[in-house]
This record gives sequence, structure tokens and C-alpha cells, in this order.
Amino acid sequence: MFKYMPISKSLLTLALFLGGAAHASACEVRLSDTEIDYGALNRGEIATGRPGTSIALGQKRLSLSISCAQPAPMGLRLDGDLAEADKLRFGPSGLFSLRLSNAMVDGVPVSLTRKGGGNTADLSGAAVMLSPGQTVFAIQSGRRVVGKLLSATIEIDASIDGDLSRVRDATQIEGRATLSHSSE
Repeated sequence: MFKYMPISKSLLTLALFLGGAAHASACEVRLSDTEIDYGALNRGEIATGRPGTSIALGQKRLSLSISCAQPAPMGLRLDGDLAEADKLRFGPSGLFSLRLSNAMVDGVPVSLTRKGGGNTADLSGAAVMLSPGQTVFAIQSGRRVVGKLLSATIEIDASIDGDLSRVRDATQIEGRATLSHSSE
């Protein structure tokens, strides 16, 4: 006798939430999108995953702006759940990172700098990785830039652990981060 057994489809829904924080600052942080949806993947789409390996979900780009009523030092602080150097937790075993680039203050291109803290090195250049608990500042000729409008690109790179290719039920994976203006 032949018994038909239905094959269950495992579904993985991936979403990343970014938000601007309300601070005492007179500046407002805006993102072109606050939710990055990587969509739903079934087990077959991620079957290449092996324990201990990661599956890249691809890079997403957002536009960021900080607008201030009065000129202010242009700094961007990232807060979130640090997983490892410059990477935040994405679900139980995934990671995501944020890279700030193409910065302009009041229409003038600027460089970026991040002061290290703990195990993180100082970084400066046209693009800088954001790290939780640290602030990236716009600089020009080695000095912090004061302005009313900062615009930049944020590149998000996410990956999940290959172990997730073995989920049995619908599973949702989320990551969260908060971006805020900082003058300190």
C-alpha cells in the first residue's frame, strides 16, 4: 500500500526595520524606507545552506537625510544589537551591516569619520561602516562640518546562517536598528 505524505514547505520571511530616533536635537533623521523586506524564501531556495556557512541576501540601498532648523555638527549615531565588529544581529544567527557613503552637507561633498571605541578602530574616508553605539561625523579638512542638511546613502548587507535552510515551519527573521542625529 502506497501512502501519500504531503511535503511541507518551510517559509522564511526576512525583514529589517530601521528607524530615526526622536531626540532633544532640533534635527530630524529621514530614511527613504524604514522597512527592508527581503521577502519570503522557501527551503528549496536556500537549500545550498550548510551548517556554519552564511547565505548572502544581497545589498539594499537607502537614502538618508538629516535636516536641522539651525546649523549643527552633522553626526549620525547607530543603536542596535551588536553581534560582532560592525555587524548587528539579524534574527537568532543572521547578521547585517550598514555602510554610510556619498555624504554631502548643504550640497557640498564631505568625508566621514568614526572614532573607535572598545575593540573598534578609528575610520575615515568617503565611506564608513556604522557600528552600534558609535557616531559617524561629516568632516572637511579634518574638522567636523556644521550645516543644516546632510544627505547620504546607506548600504545594507544582510546574511543568514545556513542552518536556517532546515526550518520546519514558517519562520520570521527580523533585525532592528535606530539611527539618530548626534552633535557629540
